[in-house]
Amino acid sequence: MVLLPSNAITVEMYDPLGHFVYFESHGGFSYSWSESAPVGEKVNPDSIMIDGVPVVPGDTYRVTVSSFLAGGGSGYALFLEGTNRLGGPIEADALADYLGNNSPVPPGPQDRITRID
Repeated sequence: MVLLPSNAITVEMYDPLGHFVYFESHGGFSYSWSESAPVGEKVNPDSIMIDGVPVVPGDTYRVTVSSFLAGGGSGYALFLEGTNRLGGPIEADALADYLGNNSPVPPGPQDRITRID
């Protein structure tokens, strides 16, 4: 887990060529985006929510990501700037434990990422 500033989602939504990159949404995290909006404006900042509560600019949030993403993988270099980093179990082991304790697992909400055009 790492602590990141609230603007992390809008900073990391583009690859080096300016192409939109989906930020995977899990738990209560959601946002809306526009394909036709210019680079740097595709995600509506007012739509970024955690459990239905707007993300507050300037606040810091704890996020959970895989060790690959936490290490800057897939271009998410901003995760390297996270503070108060905590380690956890190996992802495959954590998933196996979760599935073993919670199967069958129903699909999560299908409306966390909304394309508006």
